[in-house]
Amino acid sequence: FSWRLGTGPVDVSFARETLEQALQDPVSGYSVKLGGIVLEWPDMSGPIVLQLSDVGLIKNSKEVLNIGKVGLGVSTTHLLRASIKPVSISLSNSSLHLIRTEDNRIVLSIEDDNEEIPDDTTDENPLMRIVNTLSRPEGSIDARSPIGHLRSVEINNATMVMEDHVLGISWYLQNTNIAFARTEDGLEVRAGIYLPGGRTGAAAIQVGAIYDRFKKNFQVTAHVADLDPRIVSRKVESLSFFNDQEIYLDGDVNLSISDNLEILSAAGSVYAAEGVLNLA
Repeated sequence: FSWRLGTGPVDVSFARETLEQALQDPVSGYSVKLGGIVLEWPDMSGPIVLQLSDVGLIKNSKEVLNIGKVGLGVSTTHLLRASIKPVSISLSNSSLHLIRTEDNRIVLSIEDDNEEIPDDTTDENPLMRIVNTLSRPEGSIDARSPIGHLRSVEINNATMVMEDHVLGISWYLQNTNIAFARTEDGLEVRAGIYLPGGRTGAAAIQVGAIYDRFKKNFQVTAHVADLDPRIVSRKVESLSFFNDQEIYLDGDVNLSISDNLEILSAAGSVYAAEGVLNLA
């Protein structure tokens, strides 16, 4: 078996029905409908990966989401015992929708390219369910759920609509990468956002955050490179003094943020040709 995978990907679409049954989630009520299924082992020391195409997510006998391609890493040990236990999910070129609601909740969802973005954010969508599962201890998850052993989710090269209903502003971003991983004490989040503008036309913001479920806070590090603050100031009135200034920012900021998104502390330095801004 391992020798065959070592020679290249193997089409296992004949196992479609078995895999669909294994991925049914009686806890959430979701099931899947799969198109193509290719098995590969890109790293012999890591999980085996099922490359799934035309993935439909079903609930109440209705397809609520369709994703063109999904990389599903599964536990090698469990697979050799004829059991499917996903440990990682990888998506590319997806459309994301990030909302801060008026009551200060964060909602992240995956949207179909042709689907209208819904206004209702009260129900837990599939992506938020997965993220919330990752933030919990592995042993606390209902054993009937197929995502109980999940360790990480990566979304690469996504487009993202960001809406802040508190500030009343929105952004459309391209080339966004975001990843979530379970940690012993909570959840790690990494994000890379690439923006137009800047001196080189390739400004970037790299963010890393650790959520501690015991302290109920986030420790955030952010690195900005070649950032034109007018990208933000033209939408945020309190920063409008940047609108007539041509400056570019580089630097690092460390934040401690409560779970209701209050900034508890800030430190770091941001540099521009005109000088340095130190935060403490």
